[in-house]
Amino acid sequence: MAMTRWNEKLRRLRLARGWKQIEAARRLGLRPNRYNQYENGRRRPPVDIAVRITDLYGVTLNELFHAAECHEAQHSYQPETLDPEEAAP
Repeated sequence: MAMTRWNEKLRRLRLARGWKQIEAARRLGLRPNRYNQYENGRRRPPVDIAVRITDLYGVTLNELFHAAECHEAQHSYQPETLDPEEAAP
């Protein structure tokens, strides 16, 4: 399955709210050209800005930057089952 880049995810999040880049930048307290650089993949935001972005869009840092569409399905965690004899009493 194709991977989605974090900046494409950022763009989809903005468009889902019907905002122009200038509106998203204003809500984040950024200059519009800086937001544009993030959304176009020319820059990655520093951690403090990334946290503000995730707060604005209601996603986690993991959801934004690990942008596989089906990340959990592709890498589902399967805990090891213990042999009953190995389990602690």
